[in-house]
Amino acid sequence: MKKKYFLYVIWIFTSTILQAQNFADNGVNYSITDAANFYVTVGDNQGVSGSIVIPESVTYNGQNYAVTSIKDYAFSGSSITGVTIPNAVIIVKNDAFASCTNLISISIGNSVTTIEKGAFYGCTGITSVIIPDSVTSIGLVAFFACTNLTNVTLGSAVVNIGDQAFAFCHVLSNFTITTSTPPIINVNVFEGLTLSNIGLFVPSVSQALYHSATIWKDFNVSTLGLTDLELTSLKMYPNPVAESFRISLPNDIKLQNVTIYDTSGKLITFIAETNRIDIKDLSNGSYYVVIETSHGKITKKLIKK
Repeated sequence: MKKKYFLYVIWIFTSTILQAQNFADNGVNYSITDAANFYVTVGDNQGVSGSIVIPESVTYNGQNYAVTSIKDYAFSGSSITGVTIPNAVIIVKNDAFASCTNLISISIGNSVTTIEKGAFYGCTGITSVIIPDSVTSIGLVAFFACTNLTNVTLGSAVVNIGDQAFAFCHVLSNFTITTSTPPIINVNVFEGLTLSNIGLFVPSVSQALYHSATIWKDFNVSTLGLTDLELTSLKMYPNPVAESFRISLPNDIKLQNVTIYDTSGKLITFIAETNRIDIKDLSNGSYYVVIETSHGKITKKLIKK
């Protein structure tokens, strides 16, 4: 009898500890992953909806915990429409947002180094994604069958792109990659796509490398940035801006197109009058301005105040 009672007490004690590892904060579930260093992961949240802003830290029982990861399947199949991943997060784990078909807006923090397998698999509402310079690895099928994904920007640190990471993203038309050395990839990374129909924008100093690199050479390769001299001459002013800004270019460079994205990668509708851009109706905050010219393309950050 004593043995059974002892086992029962152990079971109750263990269950209490396990329950204490999971908690909710502002409607989002978390799990403690490192009690000594006060780290948590975003836990199971398949039942949530709407736009989710994940904080850099959360409080549980009076203790602050840094949010350092998003666990496997954390939001998979949920009805979320947007997500902001904070700078504290380092890893977006396997299938974290898989099959979130209502997900439209993604903002990835500047500390994320790894986007694991299937993280955004089948997110058919996404049209644009900006992957920051901190990311070194994109797992296999990470953006597989994101069938409305049109624009992708990869940061300068990416060295590994997994098999079928962007396969069957049928409307993909612009792929920007700022790393100077072309990542070595398999042909099935872009399976189901006609690469010659996709504009690949790369650093001007690396254009020849991409023109000769396996798979990358099959894209419609263009230069990403202008020369140092041209960059000095190109001006975007005022910045910060309240209502409108202008783009000034040297006489031999022609302005072809201006596109504005918010920090989640969502395309913004605006009014452009030649080199004058009207943004008075935009909310205050940070934006990315993609300036396409006859000599190449460059992205600049804009502050709306």
